[in-house]
Amino acid sequence: NLALPQPADVNIEVFNVLGQKVVTLKNSERMNAGYHSLTFNGNNLSSGVYLINARLGDNYRRVQKIVLFK
Repeated sequence: NLALPQPADVNIEVFNVLGQKVVTLKNSERMNAGYHSLTFNGNNLSSGVYLINARLGDNYRRVQKIVLFK
């Protein structure tokens, strides 16, 4: 889930622990202000630790760790 106070270009990518990009959820897509929800489908990935790198506009970046169990 994410909340944008104003329209912004959104880039959200998922990396494995080796630093390899495995999925791009949003690729510099312009999103309107407001609340948004994204779904990550890891069916084609193996169990393990992944990092989500989210860049929202020019001023905000967040990296979050997730653990995928199958």
